[in-house]
Amino acid sequence: MAKRIKEDSSNHLKDPQRRVILASLKLALERNWNEVSLGEIAKSANIPLIEVRKLFHSKNAILKALNQQMDTEVLANAATVSSNGTIRDQLFELLMLRFDALTREKEAITRIICCTISRDPIASFIGLKNSKVSMRIIMEAAGISTKTPLGQLKVNGLLAVYLNTICTWLKDDTPDLTKTMADLDKGLARAEAFLYSLPFKNFKIDTSKLNKKM
Repeated sequence: MAKRIKEDSSNHLKDPQRRVILASLKLALERNWNEVSLGEIAKSANIPLIEVRKLFHSKNAILKALNQQMDTEVLANAATVSSNGTIRDQLFELLMLRFDALTREKEAITRIICCTISRDPIASFIGLKNSKVSMRIIMEAAGISTKTPLGQLKVNGLLAVYLNTICTWLKDDTPDLTKTMADLDKGLARAEAFLYSLPFKNFKIDTSKLNKKM
């Protein structure tokens, strides 16, 4: 599996957005996430609330920024993924890079997920949308077009695989995420088999030329 390039954390405390995200994760470990307010996050980050509200209008916006941070890290490490492997292999490596990034904040993220799923349907829906954007980014990093109807179907399929694997990841206590990797591999295999079962004789067609004409 591709090794994640360690991020430079020297500027984290200088970046107000990063400070807010870190403060949010810290409070998620201490309190029920649904009970944490922007004011408390601002106090923990040592940033005036008015400045925090300029950056994030809500806690959901903070979670979106956290998700985008994970996307950025995956793309920064995408070069470590071999382009000689199959598309399925590349998707596996890219998704594991994401799980690797998530694992550093696993306890806080787990608490946030559990709180939002059980008590906040709006936040859950927003989280689902954010995850779908992330899957589109990962597919594009693997060189897969997502602009066609078939591309959208593939994004939705990868999202289903990712969400199912998240359930395994939340309970995975292995140091190298063995259970997560096994479940992800099985999920991608099932998705690939489903794709090949579709009644499209030309689903493997290169649509790059068609996209240029549109």
